[in-house]
Amino acid sequence: MIMTQRWNTLAHVIAFMALTPAFGCKSSEAEFPKGTYAAVSLSDEQWEVVFADQGRFRVTRNGKAAVEGQYASTTDRVVLSNETGPDSCGEESGTYTWKRDGDILTLMAVEELCDGRRNVMRRLITRK
Repeated sequence: MIMTQRWNTLAHVIAFMALTPAFGCKSSEAEFPKGTYAAVSLSDEQWEVVFADQGRFRVTRNGKAAVEGQYASTTDRVVLSNETGPDSCGEESGTYTWKRDGDILTLMAVEELCDGRRNVMRRLITRK
């Protein structure tokens, strides 16, 4: 089942990247604002999201690992696919629009079935 989930995740990312040239978008992972961002939930949980090199991301909640996965981006969209972690959403990937304004990264869900990921990512995330 884990291999099936990984293949499904990989298929989503590949499909997204394959479609971007058809819509006139170039893959621009280098333009996506990599780095470490922080958010606070309504229940005062401290979240940290790290968008790293090679399309990898990591989420921590109150300093403990929550999710690790991969991302693929264009000039205005990012697809997040969870792989491991206690808060992982399994094989479901989520698509978001992204916008950076100074140190604020705003992610808005376009297609997202994972409520937990949506709740963390939809907050204004400030670069640390």
